[in-house]
Amino acid sequence: MPPNDPVRAAVVGCGGAGRNHAVGYRRSSNAELIGVCDLDAERAAELEGEHDVPSFDDLSALMADLEPDVVSVATPEKHHVEPTITALQGGADVLCEKIMAESVVDGQRMVEVAEETGRTLAVDYNYRHMPSFRRIADAIDKGELGDVHLVSVDVHAYGWHHVLDLLVFLLGEPKSVRATLNHDPTVVEEQFRLDDILYVPSHAASVTLDFDEGTFASVSASIHTSLDDHLIDLAVYADGGRVRLTGMTPSDSTGTVAPGPLTDDLRNIESNTLEESFESSVEAFVDAIQASERPPTTGADGLRRLELERAVVESAESEEWISL
Repeated sequence: MPPNDPVRAAVVGCGGAGRNHAVGYRRSSNAELIGVCDLDAERAAELEGEHDVPSFDDLSALMADLEPDVVSVATPEKHHVEPTITALQGGADVLCEKIMAESVVDGQRMVEVAEETGRTLAVDYNYRHMPSFRRIADAIDKGELGDVHLVSVDVHAYGWHHVLDLLVFLLGEPKSVRATLNHDPTVVEEQFRLDDILYVPSHAASVTLDFDEGTFASVSASIHTSLDDHLIDLAVYADGGRVRLTGMTPSDSTGTVAPGPLTDDLRNIESNTLEESFESSVEAFVDAIQASERPPTTGADGLRRLELERAVVESAESEEWISL
C-alpha cells in the first residue's frame, strides 16, 4: 500500500459493531470503505445500501474480489477466529472486535497466524478512546497525580471486559488477580456465555488486581442495573488526591466529575457516545496501519486480556491469588 493512499477497508459482520466500524472508515480521512460481508445476505445488503459499497455473504469471495488492505471483524463474539484467520491469510491487516476469541487457545492461534503471515492483528478496545479516560491516562503517565495507590471501579456487567482493559491502559499489566464470583450463565444472553473466560458476569463479580509498586485496583460488576443509567463509576486515588467520575452511560463518556485533581479538565472535556468511541478507535487503527506503527491494542494485548479473564475464573474456582 503506497504510504499516501487511503487504507482500503472492509467490514465482516454487519450488526451493531460492524455498522460502527463502517461509519468509522467512511469518516476517516485516511480510509476508504470498499465492501461489507455477513452470512446474513439481507443484513449485508442493508449496509451495502447505506454506504454504496458491494456486499458479500462469503469473506473469501470478498478477499478475492476486493483485496482490502484491512478488515474489521465485527462478527458475534464466538465467531471471531475463522474470519480473522481468513483475512490475515488473504493479505489484510485485521481489527478484531473484543473479546478477540472465546478461549485462550483460540486467541493464541490468531496471534500465531498474524506472526506467520507478517500481518498486523489489532483488537478494538474502544473505551480507551473515550476522552475522559485518555485524559486520566495521560495525567498518570506524566506524573500529574503523583503515585497512584488505588483504582476503584463499579461497572455494569456489559462493561466488565472493557474495564479490565482500561485498568491496564491506566496502570500497566497486573501481576496477579484475586476474584470472587456469584455467576449464573443462564442470566446472561447466550452469545455472551463463553466457557473458558468470564466475558459478562451475572449476579456479582468482585476482583482485586495487584500491580507493581503497591498499586491495587478493585472492580465490582453486576448485570442487575440499568445500562442506560449506569455504565461505569471510576475513582483513582493518588498522592495528589482523588479523581472520580460517576454516572457514565453509553451516551455520556464522562458523567459527573467530583471535586479533585483534573476537575476542570474533565468537566470541560468533550464527552462522546459509545458509537463515537468506535469511530475514534477505528481512526486510530487506520492511522497506525498507514504509518506502519503499532496499533493501540495489538493481538498480543488482546491475548493478555483473555489470559486475565481466564485467571479471574481460575481464582474464583481455587479461592486463591492467580499470578499473571
